[in-house]
Amino acid sequence: AEFLDGVRIDVPRGVHWSSPVEVLWVHTEADRPTQQHSRVLVVAADGSAATIVERHLGLGSQPYLSTAVTEVLTGRDATVRHVKIQDEGPAATHFATLVMKPGHGANVESHVVSLGSATQRTAVHALFTEPNAECRLNGVFAAAEQQSLDHYTVIDHAVGGCTSHELYRGVVADSAIGSFIGRVLIGVGATGSSTNQLAAVLLLGDNASANAKPQLEIDNDDVIASHGAAIGQLDAEALFYLRARGISEAQARGLLIEGFVKQVLSSVPVEGLADILSERILARVERAAA
Repeated sequence: AEFLDGVRIDVPRGVHWSSPVEVLWVHTEADRPTQQHSRVLVVAADGSAATIVERHLGLGSQPYLSTAVTEVLTGRDATVRHVKIQDEGPAATHFATLVMKPGHGANVESHVVSLGSATQRTAVHALFTEPNAECRLNGVFAAAEQQSLDHYTVIDHAVGGCTSHELYRGVVADSAIGSFIGRVLIGVGATGSSTNQLAAVLLLGDNASANAKPQLEIDNDDVIASHGAAIGQLDAEALFYLRARGISEAQARGLLIEGFVKQVLSSVPVEGLADILSERILARVERAAA
């Protein structure tokens, strides 16, 4: 309702863009609390393919409100990979919604990386209204100090014959909170649907906390579905194994954390970005990992 600026990206029929398109939102320093409302619309025609990277950056220490709405609409047999990097300022509040609607036989991907802000809630909705489509929802979050990073996803199998995959991982340090709630809906008549969902959170201190709640709501029998969630600390035996080979405790913890997040980041469809994001995550939690 309040947005004043936006971006529309149209991918022509049958065109495959070889390079990603980056949309960069920057909130600059101000002398008072402010707000920013962004809007992105991606329309991919039949048989097209594109990778969109959407970054939200914040400068300065003033509190501000950032809201973001992104919609991805695809035609038949199109492919869209969307990467969202949230790196807002330390006092920011960030609320975001991503809606993906794949066409017949289309493939859509969401890769969410949450690093900044004091408080965040990112919602991702994938809606199947055409058969033989596929979606993949991946996410990584790194919360430290007093941050609260919340992730909510819904995959709605309104028609049959579609496939969905979901993998979220988080690292939480200090007194921060990291949360994931994921719902998969398979409606009446959506036979032949397939879904798998997994969430895992790594706690790096006694005061860190996490919530992980995968949900399946299935209204017919002819489906393949699985889900799971895990919250835990670094593996003591793995730490001992690395320490026994001359690696310092800080390096050993860093290697384990990097391996944990890289299992998700390795699927980010931009060359070299996984390494950059991994370093950024380690930098956020390095004090707790020391």
